Amino acid sequence: MCFIFNSRIVNNFFLLFIASLCVVSCGQLDSLYDSDENESTAVDIWGQIMDEPAEVFVAADLSDAVKNGIVTGLAKAAEVWGNYGPVEYWVLGTEVDAANDLSELYCERRSQRGDLYKANCLAHNQQSDHGFESYRKVGYDAIISGQASTSMGRNGARDWGIHRFTSSYPIGFDSVLGATPKGEMITVYHEYFHAVQHAFIFSLDFDERDKKMGPTWFVEGGAVYMAELFVRKMLASGDLVMTDNHELDTFKVSFEFKMHSGKQSINTECPGTLFQDITYELACSYAAYDLGAWAIAYLSDLVADENALLNRFYPKLDDLGWEGAFQAAFGISSAQFFIDFDVFLNQDIETQKLILSDL
Repeated sequence: MCFIFNSRIVNNFFLLFIASLCVVSCGQLDSLYDSDENESTAVDIWGQIMDEPAEVFVAADLSDAVKNGIVTGLAKAAEVWGNYGPVEYWVLGTEVDAANDLSELYCERRSQRGDLYKANCLAHNQQSDHGFESYRKVGYDAIISGQASTSMGRNGARDWGIHRFTSSYPIGFDSVLGATPKGEMITVYHEYFHAVQHAFIFSLDFDERDKKMGPTWFVEGGAVYMAELFVRKMLASGDLVMTDNHELDTFKVSFEFKMHSGKQSINTECPGTLFQDITYELACSYAAYDLGAWAIAYLSDLVADENALLNRFYPKLDDLGWEGAFQAAFGISSAQFFIDFDVFLNQDIETQKLILSDL
């Protein structure tokens, strides 16, 4: 399939309008919100499949390989999981001037749409842990130190009616510091799946949305599992074509590593912590990603449906809540699942890998 997108220069950065994709994000910046001027009168289209393209805003210091990689990844993920939108995906490089130009565009856009006061927006981008400068610095520090590191996230905004992502320099698309394009593609799919997750929750209340999203292992494990699986499936089928010479490990090899690393992380950083109790705040938080991916694989195997999250769970989530949708989708309570999965975690790796797809 051929993807056509329009590119034009605006104040030294690129606007890329991507065909047929979308992302969801949730988050609130109440102290910055402009509730008095330019209120949006747009119809709320949250959770609907869209025809409109997602918008990707890429800093001027980034390469065509990065721009095209983000475009392709988001488009292909939307192709297989549904095009939920509207999406804004903002990608930082390493140069200060390029980051400031991108921040200027972003904050002008927020002001014009009645989302944020521009001055507050610019200050937030310079000072916040999730502002543009923090993402620029991740990429800059990686290049200076020679140590691969990236950061990207879904940072808003249900209350704006959009799905907003921010990313540091996606080094894999430039094949630097040992990172690879195919590995970076998995990351883009991962982020987009968070959009899909949020698209099935309609409330504007942050606490209600957070509760329905479920525990860390389910949120992040779901994104890891779906990204790892579907990038490989689409590469194998030819629906995703990438010309770099770096091949991914097989699905089973990748998951074998996740099993070992997840267990090691708990043992060394959070000894005695139960898998289901891991949160983002804990030192062993990444075990929720690794073992959470195994948990989703286990649940999918339980119902003989590798796409059980989208076929069975998420369509029921908003009506039934997380536990109700879990039981309806997988035929088991989460409490019983934790007991059964603990037994599974203590099996030998060859037995564990029997539940995984041969990709």
